[in-house]
Amino acid sequence: MDEWINYWSIVHILLYILFALFIPNEWWFAFIISIIWEIYEYIMSKIYDNKYYGKLIINRIFDVIFNLLGYYIGSVIYNCARRNRQPVLLPITTTTIH
Repeated sequence: MDEWINYWSIVHILLYILFALFIPNEWWFAFIISIIWEIYEYIMSKIYDNKYYGKLIINRIFDVIFNLLGYYIGSVIYNCARRNRQPVLLPITTTTIH
């Protein structure tokens, strides 16, 4: 499973959180960009025979899943900020010291 999920998974999530903050609520666009990028990586692996690009198909599927997870988190943050509410996924607690 470590080949499916790795440190790049976190990069995918963070990148798509940012993506959602700049282009919110466009799920189809995020999905299409994810698919196009994975196709690009596949083509590059065939052209340059590069180990970085030549990954397992299950890893490519997980990349798209992590992209959409990041996009979901970013969309929740964006929509809550727009409504001036606290995101449910990232609760922030404040304490006062007396």
